[in-house]
Amino acid sequence: MAFKQKREPAKMPWYLLLISVTAPLLLYANNLGEVTLVSLWRPVLFSALLGLVLFGAAYFILKNVQKAGLVTGILEIFIFSYGYIYNLVKPLALLGHPLGRHRYLFPVLLVIFSLLIWRVIKSKADLGDPTILLNVVALALFAFQVVQIANYEIRLYRNQRQAAERQDQTQGIAFDGEKRDIYIILLDEYMRSDWLNEAYGYDNSEFIQKLSDLGFYIPPCSMSNYAYTQPSMTSEFNMAYLDEFFDPLSDIETSDLLKHSEVRRIVENLGYETVFFQNFYPWVDITDGDYYFEPEDTSNFDPFETLFLQTTILTLPLDLVEQQIAETRWSPGHEDTTRFAILVQSIFDYLEKPHDYPEPVFVYAHILSPHSPRVFNADGTINYDWSDNPAEAIISTYQYLDGETIEAIEAILANSETEPIIILQSDHGDGDGAYKNLTLNAFYFPAGGDEMLYPTITPVNIFRIVFDYYFDMDFDLLEDKSYYSEKQNRYHLEEVQDPYDYCRDLYQ
Repeated sequence: MAFKQKREPAKMPWYLLLISVTAPLLLYANNLGEVTLVSLWRPVLFSALLGLVLFGAAYFILKNVQKAGLVTGILEIFIFSYGYIYNLVKPLALLGHPLGRHRYLFPVLLVIFSLLIWRVIKSKADLGDPTILLNVVALALFAFQVVQIANYEIRLYRNQRQAAERQDQTQGIAFDGEKRDIYIILLDEYMRSDWLNEAYGYDNSEFIQKLSDLGFYIPPCSMSNYAYTQPSMTSEFNMAYLDEFFDPLSDIETSDLLKHSEVRRIVENLGYETVFFQNFYPWVDITDGDYYFEPEDTSNFDPFETLFLQTTILTLPLDLVEQQIAETRWSPGHEDTTRFAILVQSIFDYLEKPHDYPEPVFVYAHILSPHSPRVFNADGTINYDWSDNPAEAIISTYQYLDGETIEAIEAILANSETEPIIILQSDHGDGDGAYKNLTLNAFYFPAGGDEMLYPTITPVNIFRIVFDYYFDMDFDLLEDKSYYSEKQNRYHLEEVQDPYDYCRDLYQ
């Protein structure tokens, strides 16, 4: 007489669904602030459906719920961990021969996981208790990711509401004088000339001379206040050092201060229209201005989805079509090189075209280069093989940016009826210690505004000068200070000094 398998809820393999859903949640939780919840739903749905399909196939073959669940769990671990394992072994070599290749790794892992599956299929043991244990472990891992993400999202929402309330409470600012267009062109990680030449052997003196010929003031001892984008630009756009706002500091609070800054509040109340551009990083992507520009998407996947696929077994076929989805390493992960290049080029295209706005504009153009990936040839074409020769790629990317920046500035000046205010800068440099704070700063302050500038000015004082000189406000200048911190602890700050003696001698 045949008996049907008893279905006890606690011994059902719920863990297989939890494993599949936890895979994208784990990746998301480790990139909080770099991505948004909008990017999460398709990976979660894909993973859940994949887990259900695998379980359905396994159960159809094995006719045993617990065995089918365990086989599915093994397959899920293989599928969702392959990309991580590949990235871990990729740098390994034996006698100069690279071992981290798909043609080696895939068959080895396939054999290992196949043996595990075979062991499960042939097992005569009762799998009820192991199933309960796996359910508990999978639930704990799932819950941990959910709590971590929920805590972050709640804090983020709360801070966004507070920032919006502050913005709503502002009053108009009376000013009857001339309102010049204001352009901030930010070249992410562009290094100061002396350090750029020493570190990478690139002499950008021709670029600096062209800026000077156009009427820019270039402070020779330029330094950023902070060593990373978010704290640096948050400080500049709030005209204050960050310790005046929060203790302890965190990315959530600085992000909201950046997006709803004091500078933005002032210019909007002066009657300016704000113009922002798409940025891959949600921390610094300001989407709620009067105008928000984003290029046509060249990929069916956003950066997080591409990153997720490349942590799975799908990294193998993706690597086989590398020209379509280029394998370019940059935070928050691998990214489509073409999409990145188009985003950079589209901002330059905007700056070089005339625009007719009814009100004066405040344009913040955050250009994600020369920050890695350095994907440009000097003529602006895309260098898909940039990582093969990174030193050459750095120089060619700088050459491209120098040329495009000059063309954009010349176009802005030619298309402006009234001379605009132009701030060309970088948020931080590249290097360790004080060298990471050595940055590009160049200012086009017409009608005598450049007389307010000085060799050691840092970004915290830029808009204090702009508002004082051009809008008759009364902001005192702050002491110019620079802080360095390690990437993994970016708010543990240490004050640093300019490492070049000639700059210290210049103002002592």
